[in-house]
Amino acid sequence: MSGAAAGQATPLRGRDALRSWFEEGARKGYRVMLVLMDQFDAMRDDDFGIYRVCFASMEEARAHAAACLATTPGDARDRLMEVFDLEGDFDAQIRREPREGVVRFWGQVN
Repeated sequence: MSGAAAGQATPLRGRDALRSWFEEGARKGYRVMLVLMDQFDAMRDDDFGIYRVCFASMEEARAHAAACLATTPGDARDRLMEVFDLEGDFDAQIRREPREGVVRFWGQVN
């Protein structure tokens, strides 16, 4: 499987929604899930601008994130909230320190 799968407009309602997105991506054979926030839509509706995109490989996820997030600091439309390894354990990943997945994803704090 290659390419990305964009998230649906399902409102994000905490851990249960993240688990649902995680399980759906894993079931479809994706490897990485990015959880992003559209900062221009953050308070306009009940999903708070939060959405996910799933990828078959870490390289595809990094390329996508670099392309959509590489802007002047403070001007980025999208903010990377979290990164999940869809081949890993959801519960272990959700308990980790905030943004740990994001830090590992970039290799540094962005």
